[in-house]
Parts: sequence; C-alpha cells; structure tokens
Amino acid sequence: MQLQEKIDISPNNKEEQKALLKELRLQKKELQLEKKEINARMKDIRTTARQKYATAPYTVTGMLGQTAAQRRALRYNKEAALSPHESARDGIERQISLVEREILWAERFAEGAVKEAV
Repeated sequence: MQLQEKIDISPNNKEEQKALLKELRLQKKELQLEKKEINARMKDIRTTARQKYATAPYTVTGMLGQTAAQRRALRYNKEAALSPHESARDGIERQISLVEREILWAERFAEGAVKEAV
C-alpha cells in the first residue's frame, strides 16, 4: 500500500518535483504555526496556574504556607488543562516528522532522476 502511494505521488518531471516540494514545505510551515499556537496556549495555562498559586490563601498552622491539598489541587488542575494540548502538540510533531521525511524523499527522488538523465 505504501509503495503504491509513493508511486502515485512520485513526480514525473522537474516541474512536478518542484510543485511537490513546495506543497510539502507549505504543509510543514502550517503544522509549525499550529504547533506554535498550541505552545502559546500552554504558556498561558502555565502563567495562569502560577498566578493562582501565588495568590492562593495561606494558612497559619505553625508556619506560613499553602496547605498541601491546595497545592495538589492547583497542580492537578494545571496538568489536566495542559494534557489535551500536549497530546495535540505531540501529534503535530509526528506529522512534521513525516512531512520532513517526505521532503527528503522528494529531494532524493529528484537527485536520482537527474543522475539517470545524465
């Protein structure tokens, strides 16, 4: 199945190869932008969590500090908010890796075609 897919998208001439590379690079750039947006959302979540942690109530039970339960709750809430974004970011990173491999394949394919023509 994969071999047939590679054959189907294989460029037949230099123009097709350029178009394929351009499309793959554009796809990679779009994925990188999407990853950047996710990273910005994750940064906002972490910033908000730090602010909540800093403004959480203090207890006077021998020493000043937040109760352990409050700290755990804040940490769990932060981790729960980050989890879907981390999964999405990991998926995008895998897609970027695949696109990079396809770019390398297309470049090598072009080199092979040039060597055969010579």
